[in-house]
Amino acid sequence: MQSSSPGRSPNCGSDDLGLNLSTSHQVHTELPERHRPTNREEPKIAIICALPLEFDAICLAFDEFWDEDGDPYGTAPGDANTYTTGRIGDQNVVLALLQRMGKTSAASAVASMKLSYTGLRQAFLVGICGGVPRTQNGSDIMLGDVIISRTIIQYDFGKRYPDQFIRKQTTMEAQSNDFRGLAVMAETMRGRNKLRQAAFKLLNRLQDNANGGGCGTKYAFPGLARDKLFEPNYRHKHHESPSCVCKECRDMTSPQFSTSKGAQMLAIHVGSIASGDTVMKSGMDRDKIAQKEGIIAFEMEAAGIWDEIPCLVIKGVSDYADSHKHSEWQDFAAATAAATTTALLMAYSEKRRARLGQFSYC
Repeated sequence: MQSSSPGRSPNCGSDDLGLNLSTSHQVHTELPERHRPTNREEPKIAIICALPLEFDAICLAFDEFWDEDGDPYGTAPGDANTYTTGRIGDQNVVLALLQRMGKTSAASAVASMKLSYTGLRQAFLVGICGGVPRTQNGSDIMLGDVIISRTIIQYDFGKRYPDQFIRKQTTMEAQSNDFRGLAVMAETMRGRNKLRQAAFKLLNRLQDNANGGGCGTKYAFPGLARDKLFEPNYRHKHHESPSCVCKECRDMTSPQFSTSKGAQMLAIHVGSIASGDTVMKSGMDRDKIAQKEGIIAFEMEAAGIWDEIPCLVIKGVSDYADSHKHSEWQDFAAATAAATTTALLMAYSEKRRARLGQFSYC
């Protein structure tokens, strides 16, 4: 994809979502977060990734790193995590890559993180997920779209009876006061549109930065022709293949998106996310659970983090949670999630400035 935005720089951006990024760094000097933290108690924001490819994408959103010459802050005794520290816009951020996927690993990592960084108030779980192709309200979810959590449902936690599985009611809803308002605004048409526009321009900036850093087209939009949805009951026969190669798969492709977006776009959906310890790779089970629980995406770490710290899940859709799951869309989906996270962090900064009468979120 050839982006029309200029190369990534501290003064590059958009005034969408109430963000005036072309002047934001002049204003940043007035805020306490703008300076480099002097100790581990100062950072308030944590970003958590489960996969290296998710970590790589969010690193491209950082404006500055504090640990270029080594870790300046260290860790508390017993904390085995490795952290990356820096800032995104005004916000000092602690970034952690989980040692393993899954909610148990996530819970352990966040518990240790809180021992080292005692001032953390909000976490973002950022990366990729499997999407439900159509929501209960009739909205289509496409590869590369971004899912923001309203609630988390631990769908595999319950009791198994001979004839049925009954899920324990574990719907989780937790946000810090700082970000609850922004999450609610993202559910409105106007707020979501502003967030989408800001995230789209930040995505272009991330892609330009990746291209300038030697990554080439790693984070480019794969193209509408590569967005294939199959009938839920059609099983992919080549389980180890990175892409669907059989003619039968191509013949079963749903035509429902044939007239949809052809150029790079970015859509945002807010709703309930299913979190569990298994990778969902069944279209029929996906649709059954989605219909019963009203969820719009599947992932594996959020349930472990939710009880430890206020958390917002922001994930790009890299597959449709069916047996045709493959890696082609993963980098682009990680990039759309990183761009949306950046847009939310900048919206939070503008919200704080609005309290001083300088800017307005909406």
